[in-house]
Amino acid sequence: MLSARTRRATAAGTTALTALLTAGLTALPAHAATGTLTAQAMSSLALPTDGQSTDLEVFVGEQGTSSGTTITVTADLDALAGVAEFGDPQSGCTTQGHLMTCTQGVGPTTVSLRTMPFKAAPGAKLGASGVLHGTVTAADGATKTFDSTLMVGGSKLQLAHTSDQNDVKPGSTVTKGFTITNSGQLATQQTVLVVNPSVGLQFQQHFANCEYGTVDTSNSMEGIVPTMAICTIDSGIAPGETAHVDPMTFGVSSSALYEFAGVQVFPGRQNLDLAQATQHYTFVQGSGPRLTLGKPESGAPSGAPVADLSRNAFDQFYVKAQNTADFVALGGWKPQAGGKEGTLEVGLRNDGPASVWMQSGDSAADVQVALPVGVTVAKAPAACLVQNVADSGGVTVYSCGTGPQQVTGAKLVFDFTLRVDDPTAVRTAKVTFRDDNTPASLTSSATLKFDPNPANNAADVALGLQPASPSPRASTAPAAAASPATATTPTPATPAPAKAAGATQDLAFTGGGSDSGTIAAAGAGVIVLGAGALLYANRRRKAAAHH
Repeated sequence: MLSARTRRATAAGTTALTALLTAGLTALPAHAATGTLTAQAMSSLALPTDGQSTDLEVFVGEQGTSSGTTITVTADLDALAGVAEFGDPQSGCTTQGHLMTCTQGVGPTTVSLRTMPFKAAPGAKLGASGVLHGTVTAADGATKTFDSTLMVGGSKLQLAHTSDQNDVKPGSTVTKGFTITNSGQLATQQTVLVVNPSVGLQFQQHFANCEYGTVDTSNSMEGIVPTMAICTIDSGIAPGETAHVDPMTFGVSSSALYEFAGVQVFPGRQNLDLAQATQHYTFVQGSGPRLTLGKPESGAPSGAPVADLSRNAFDQFYVKAQNTADFVALGGWKPQAGGKEGTLEVGLRNDGPASVWMQSGDSAADVQVALPVGVTVAKAPAACLVQNVADSGGVTVYSCGTGPQQVTGAKLVFDFTLRVDDPTAVRTAKVTFRDDNTPASLTSSATLKFDPNPANNAADVALGLQPASPSPRASTAPAAAASPATATTPTPATPAPAKAAGATQDLAFTGGGSDSGTIAAAGAGVIVLGAGALLYANRRRKAAAHH
């Protein structure tokens, strides 16, 4: 199990970041002989009026190569004369006359971020702009170009925090309004609102100027937040003005528990990479009334687009539902070689009715297994790590990471290949749950605050000559998948859970309410909004299961 500090860092999006909707980034792929060159550049950049530098971001990489490579970014600064100049050079960036050159080492499959500092030229007028034309060149000769508009000054949009709500009943609705303030120097011409609710919150109405996206399960990133609304309001916000977006209503589904919605605001559609979004979402245009800022719209924008000094404004509100989830500990044993070796499968099933998403990035509950003396591990799953337990008496304890998301009906299993010194002796593996607040132990199981039925949070698995038998407790069928509360927009497609790596369908599993069947896993990634982009964060450690 990762430490709480490591998990929270992961939840903040520090691993496996992939830009989805980035403020002003445009994807520019090119096919090369040894790989695919990618370059994504901000389409517009606001320069502070106080002479401070700000970074122009370019994501560069060459994917599909067998080894790392070097990428060079060059640009002619003449087009920015009187508007902007190169800021304090970073390592890897140099200027010679009017030519700027930056080099970037990249790995074979990762996309690295190159930042290039610029600042407003002395005496530049507010609103002055110029276009920087850049070229990205890979070591194998592949090239791509990009254009970025640099403007002196900009808007600075800020979203007031929307209050959280607790003890909300499943099947009810919550209504939220959003307040935006422009504390920059330039007025915006449009207001674009992007809303990403978690799986337990559903849009309850359509607005004619909103596009509603649902996950395309045939071409989507695993665990992606299933719905998105992109609302384009043809009204700007003047410097110093505070605007109020019309309220939005969300239905609280029967599976809701720890829910959230991320909200971002941009000064125009040019700040969004809609082509990237459509690779993962299928959008339909809304109908009905238009979403407004509480005043008549002023019409489509004209003139140069305004960039935002804060890159984007972001807020996230939380909804805690009056709901519970029943986590069941699973275990099964399939002996081989006369019981001297075999496969131990341990796991977790969520019998609902709630789906559990831990917004901290912590696992809702990791699976812990204590192996008795006389049993050794020949092969352990990658997601399962040995734990240090004081005075273990020779008992070996493993903890298997499950990730922060366990949807209703999901099952997750981990395969251990074991060797048993004496199959005729009494040998029992103990399966329990563990969370970040519970240290590894020999037998005790964590108390899950969302689970009112702790009786099935542990299972004993006999490692004998015969396969483990199902628990004598009555079987309980997993709860049905959640349905939105009278939603008027299309219900998002929930990615079908895939069988976990190493899962078998013919093992009998012990544990409360257990059944014999495929052990499946739901993805554990979520959309993390903020820091200038909608970022996908794969929060899982080494995959315990695959989509």
